[in-house]
Amino acid sequence: MDFENIIEEIEKELEKLKENKLNDNANDLIQKIIKKCENSGKIFVYGAGRSGYIGRAFVMRLVQTGFDAYFLGESSTPLMHEKDILILISGSGKTEVVEKVISISKKNNLEIVMITSDPRNKIRNVDQLIGIEGKTKTETEISSLPLGSLFEINAFIFLDCLITKIIEESPKARQNIEKVARKYRKNGILVF
Repeated sequence: MDFENIIEEIEKELEKLKENKLNDNANDLIQKIIKKCENSGKIFVYGAGRSGYIGRAFVMRLVQTGFDAYFLGESSTPLMHEKDILILISGSGKTEVVEKVISISKKNNLEIVMITSDPRNKIRNVDQLIGIEGKTKTETEISSLPLGSLFEINAFIFLDCLITKIIEESPKARQNIEKVARKYRKNGILVF
């Protein structure tokens, strides 16, 4: 298989992402994030494996826009409280460690948002499910990309689009991202 075929497959998945009715879910999540942070809440993000890398990229963007955001499980992650929000990324929504994180977080009364490829799954104790199409590692349909790459690509694009919408809606986020960009252009490196 050559690169052209692989890119065509990715483009087909992106078309599905465009067709999906994500704006309402995105707008709800944006309002939750902004409201939580206005009330001194923190944003926690978690995903296992490659979904975790997507989560870490999202946390980096949130921090660059001035939000108090953390990837769950890092040594510098603070304790979670009721006023915080947890955003989980899981292609199947059934990863054992993710289920444990949901259980513990719900006991602590956190609001939980799950980004998954199959929102029809009966995922208990989640306040909002956001369905992002994309083949996961548990699907048997053949793909030219390995394991869950298509879900991860779509999740990354969705979350980066979410950041763009947050920047549009939050003057504070817009100011912070502009400040980071100026520092980067001036110094060539990020200095916070």
